[in-house]
Amino acid sequence: MENSGIHIGFDAKRYFNNDTGLGNYSRWLIAELNEHWNAHLHLFHAGEEQDLPEGIHGHFAKKKNKISRAFWRSRGILNDIDKSNIQIYHGLSHELPQGIHKSGIKTVLTVHDLIQKRYPENYSLIDRSIYNRKLAYAQICADAIVCPSEQSKNDLIKYFGTSESKISVIPIGSSILKPNLEDSSSPIAGSYILCVSSFTNRKNLVRLVKAFLQSNLREVKLVISGKSGPIYPRLQRMDLKGKVELIANPSNSELGRLYQHSEFTVYPSLFEGFGIPVLESFAYSKTAVVSNRSSLPEVGGDAVSYFDPKDISSIQLAIENMWHSAKQREHFESKIESQMAKFESKKLMEAYINLYTKLL
Repeated sequence: MENSGIHIGFDAKRYFNNDTGLGNYSRWLIAELNEHWNAHLHLFHAGEEQDLPEGIHGHFAKKKNKISRAFWRSRGILNDIDKSNIQIYHGLSHELPQGIHKSGIKTVLTVHDLIQKRYPENYSLIDRSIYNRKLAYAQICADAIVCPSEQSKNDLIKYFGTSESKISVIPIGSSILKPNLEDSSSPIAGSYILCVSSFTNRKNLVRLVKAFLQSNLREVKLVISGKSGPIYPRLQRMDLKGKVELIANPSNSELGRLYQHSEFTVYPSLFEGFGIPVLESFAYSKTAVVSNRSSLPEVGGDAVSYFDPKDISSIQLAIENMWHSAKQREHFESKIESQMAKFESKKLMEAYINLYTKLL
């Protein structure tokens, strides 16, 4: 197939450095574009050279320390972009290089969420200032903005007054986590309900554990697995009564087996810009009980049951009902396929390709 001739550059910091969340999004987008489109894709990274899939061009600044890498990403990268004949530059996580608006290069910005605005107490004053300053500039100079949910779009308009006309809502695709069923062994003995979540305050895990411990469930465990964080030691200090198991920093293989053998999943987060764990649960044909806040109803649709994440009794009741009613579980599981169709990656790539080509 003849190449389209379009050269698109991407900020690859998250692609290489983040194992979850923003990293998963970056790798999903690049891989799917590489499969479904014939443009020239360029990844720009401040660090050392790394292997890339065939068809993707890598540009590695090989900066040795944090300060030089940060400066290169914010300003120095423009020289490398200019040398590479880039026509469109896509900032994959809330920022664009300072001064790119003077370059003549068209720009796309992905804004995943506005958590630093909604939950400022979770960030230091310096971090908040940096994030807000970078996003304030980027949302003004970007020619097009992508948000993964209506929630993130509305927050961007609310907090920064961003022009609605240049925001497109394009969800994250269902192929972001493809089941690996080569190892069929269960990592947990007995039946369990799974929560995949980082151990941070916003994920609302303390309320989840309290709800589970006061439930009438005796023959099933709650397993919480994800990136370690400040809540992990707090949960370890709680009396979990042998009913809750914590697994920090699981491998992708272990995570896949946890999903595969779970009865269903639970996601109690107070706020999300999207909600990848719900989509991951669907990929393993598992329904979920989910927080009714932020973007999560957009992802879960009618294939999950909802609860109020600030009400421990509401969480408890939703979990108990899903566990005790096989009929309810089957009802929600029957809706998964149609809900997943909304996040089919090929269809979403058409939206991205249309967005890129309209800029030129």
